[in-house]
Amino acid sequence: MARGAEHEALAVRQPGRDVVREIAEAALLGRHGTWAPLPSRSLSPGAQDRHWQVSIGDVRVRIAARRAHRRNEMSDAARHLNPPGLMDSRRFFSQAVIAPSGTTVYVAGQTGFRVDRSIAPTKEGQMAQAFENVKIALEAAQARMDQVVSMTVYIVGYTEADLEPLARCTAAHFPADRLPASTLVPVPRLARDELLFEVSMTAVIPGP
Repeated sequence: MARGAEHEALAVRQPGRDVVREIAEAALLGRHGTWAPLPSRSLSPGAQDRHWQVSIGDVRVRIAARRAHRRNEMSDAARHLNPPGLMDSRRFFSQAVIAPSGTTVYVAGQTGFRVDRSIAPTKEGQMAQAFENVKIALEAAQARMDQVVSMTVYIVGYTEADLEPLARCTAAHFPADRLPASTLVPVPRLARDELLFEVSMTAVIPGP
C-alpha cells in the first residue's frame, strides 16, 4: 500500500465495531494503527452512517458503517390496515395492525373501578373510566395509547346502542388513522354485578 494513500471501505447492514476493525486491519495488511471517530456524513438519502479512521503515520483507512434509517422506513410505527375487501370499520377499529418490532405491553382487563375502588354508575361512565385506567397502566410502562395495536372489549347486556359511547371513547383516546384492531364480546356478567364494561389492550413500544 503506498504511503499517503487513502482507502475507503463500506460495511453494509450495520456491522459492529469488531467487524469494522477487521475490515480496517485487512485493508492495512494486518498492521496496527490508531482509531479515531469521524463526523458523520450521509452516504445516501435515508441512511444513518458512522465513520472511523485508522491511521499508521500518513496511511489512513476510512471505514463507513451504514445502517438503514428506521424512521424513514416507517419501521418504528405500526401499520393500520383497512383493505377495500372488508367492511369500512374505520370509525370503530382497524381491521388489521402490523406491529413494529419492540417491547410488548399487555394491559390487564380494566373496568369502571376508580382508584378508591368505587365504580362509575353508568355503562358509558365505566367505559370512560376503563379507558382512562388503561392509559394510566400504559404510562406506568412508558407506553402511549397511540401505541396500542389491539384491544378486546367485554360488554354486559350489549345492544347496538352501546357502539356510540364506545366510538366516542375510542375517538377520545386514539388518532383517527391509528385505531387498534378490536374485538367486542357480549357477556352475561363480569367479575362483579355492578360492572358492565371491561377492556384489555396490547401495545408495542418500538425498539431502537
